[in-house]
Amino acid sequence: MHSFFYQILMAAFVLVLFVVLYLGAVWYKARRDRWHLQVYNLAEKITAVLKEHAEQPDCREPFLAQVHVRDMLISPSQRKALSSLWQSAVAFLERNESRLRTERQQIEGESYLVWRWLGTASPPRAKVWQGKAFESQSSVSGAPLGAVLR
Repeated sequence: MHSFFYQILMAAFVLVLFVVLYLGAVWYKARRDRWHLQVYNLAEKITAVLKEHAEQPDCREPFLAQVHVRDMLISPSQRKALSSLWQSAVAFLERNESRLRTERQQIEGESYLVWRWLGTASPPRAKVWQGKAFESQSSVSGAPLGAVLR
């Protein structure tokens, strides 16, 4: 009787252990997915700020200091709490965004890491007439038909 009770207790323990491990894995995956979504959203906001700045008609230099972009997007009260999110978004952009280049620039006498926007700053060109494909339609319509087209 004692051995049967022990076996039931062990089976229950193993079952509870598997349930706890499963729930832990589900929680971890959801947390990781939320983190990645926050990184992607912040990266999109950073890209939008830089693109908008570069496309302004009075923009002399299409770059902004990274800390200035951070200050535009994250309030002072949240900067410490969101520091690792900011660093992850910066790293993501450096690895995956070809329209941005990171460089060091002097801004008002101080050296800053800046993002330079390399994307198209000018609107797309209007379509221009390239000319006729054939000199005249008469030479095309009078051409002999091949065996397949008869």
